[in-house]
Amino acid sequence: MKLHTLSSRASARGLTLIELVVVLAILVALAGLIIGNFPSLLKKASGSTSANTIQDIGRAMSIRYTTKGSYPSGFDNLALASLPTNALAQLEVGVAISATDAGVLTNLGLIQVVNLMPYPATAPDATWSVSDVTNLVSIVGANVAQVTNTTLINKLVPNTAGYTGTLRIYVFGVGKVCTLVGGDSTLLEAPTRTGTSEQDASSTFYQRYCVAFLVDGASAATRKGRFIGVVAPTATGFEVTDDATKTYQTN
Repeated sequence: MKLHTLSSRASARGLTLIELVVVLAILVALAGLIIGNFPSLLKKASGSTSANTIQDIGRAMSIRYTTKGSYPSGFDNLALASLPTNALAQLEVGVAISATDAGVLTNLGLIQVVNLMPYPATAPDATWSVSDVTNLVSIVGANVAQVTNTTLINKLVPNTAGYTGTLRIYVFGVGKVCTLVGGDSTLLEAPTRTGTSEQDASSTFYQRYCVAFLVDGASAATRKGRFIGVVAPTATGFEVTDDATKTYQTN
């Protein structure tokens, strides 16, 4: 005669209807808590992810220059980017880059830029970005964005003593076709901001982080260039610190 223990009989009979109802009730309650807090959790995750983006881009630029001897190419020229008002006021956009400065930047690796195209009347969807409609062109003669605001210049180049007065700072966007991202690059995708507020909407706002290059020298023979940092176009103007990303987090 086979003997069955109490525990084996209990496990064999499975769950009762009441036990199933209790389990389902617990699952529903947990789901309600998660779903209710999901927007907040998503924003916090986005903020945490974005908090170090400026430093990540800077490191990626340095690694690229160290390993390949040149900086990436294919940055967005920003000429037709929909920038926040205060950030736009710090730039002169659509500046035709001189042959001399284009040569300096070419020597640094910036051979081509993305000539941004204007937005269509209606953005295709919420994830659409201005750099989805692009045209890759030579940097020679390209229309780009140049820093004109003294405050921003001082942020990027705190000590301007010794410069000849021919200093030029060009700003480019890190877009989807930039060689800084994808492939064997340190950055797997173009760094964009996320959020739910109107200023985050890609149909009205340029979502990309940007990089700044300085060109200086009294003559064509002595002009040199260098990468000077990463900036983020925020509602208060371009920022150069990690805190810039906080501008895009809704309350």
